[in-house]
Amino acid sequence: MIDLVGDDENQLPAQLKTMAVLAHGFESKAAHIQSFVSRNPDKKIMIFTQTKQEARSFESLKFANFLPIHGDLVQSQRERALALFRRPGSQHILVGTDVAARGLDVDDVDVVIQCSCNKLDDYVHRSGRTARRGKDGLSILFIGPQELRFALDLEKQLNISMDFVSQLGAATETGSSVEADEEANRFGKHV
Repeated sequence: MIDLVGDDENQLPAQLKTMAVLAHGFESKAAHIQSFVSRNPDKKIMIFTQTKQEARSFESLKFANFLPIHGDLVQSQRERALALFRRPGSQHILVGTDVAARGLDVDDVDVVIQCSCNKLDDYVHRSGRTARRGKDGLSILFIGPQELRFALDLEKQLNISMDFVSQLGAATETGSSVEADEEANRFGKHV
């Protein structure tokens, strides 16, 4: 087994860009994702949800080809979803819970979107699905005002600098931007 993120289990790859986006409820998150997908149609994206119900909610959205993977699916349905997602040039977006996505080995994931997260280990595990083998990657975490403290703790505990934005897309390029700094100040984070 190859260690892709280093010796410390709570370490992220240096080439991983991290971002926190203010979002309230599923509709807000879906709108952010739709905007992001429309500007990044060639990115291979994995979305993590806390619940099967939230993962299933993506099935009704029409702006992208979502492939839910959760515990209510039989093994053959999960394998079909993975095969479609792994296909080179696939325009599908894999949506899953932590339990269903545990142990998945998918190459070339460009972006991980975390609809919600409240545990450091989950954040590290999910984020580690991108920025593998020296490639760049982006991990996006949706947060509400009540999760701001968690995101700030992630920065401190993981020794990372997370861009805090209210609109997904304000800082999607590598490195900080003036827009990202302005968003962070509006968000209440001092950069």
